[in-house]
Amino acid sequence: MRVDEEGRITPLHEEEDYNLGMMRVTTDEDAKICAAAILSLYSSDDRVSPGIVAAKEVTVTRTENGWSCSAHRENAFQGEVVFDKEGKIVSVTKTYAGPLPS
Repeated sequence: MRVDEEGRITPLHEEEDYNLGMMRVTTDEDAKICAAAILSLYSSDDRVSPGIVAAKEVTVTRTENGWSCSAHRENAFQGEVVFDKEGKIVSVTKTYAGPLPS
C-alpha cells in the first residue's frame, strides 16, 4: 500500500506502482536498499506475505542493462527485483521457498 500526500491509500500491484515515490537507483547500494524495501512490501500469493527484508539479505548483480537483486530466506521465500539502467523497477518476483505440505 502507498499513502499519498492527501492521505489516499493505493494498493501496489504492478511494478510501475513501486516506481512512484521510490528513489532512483544509481549505485549498487541504492539497488540493495530499494530491492529490500520492495521485497518487504511485496506479496505474491497466500504463502508469501509482506515482511521485513533487510538490505544485508540482498545480493546485487550489475549488468549492462541495470541491476538484478535477489534475496533468499530458507523455508520462506526467493525474491528478485530487476532495475533498468535508468534505475526504474522492471520486474519483481517473490515465490514460496519453504517445505511443501505432505
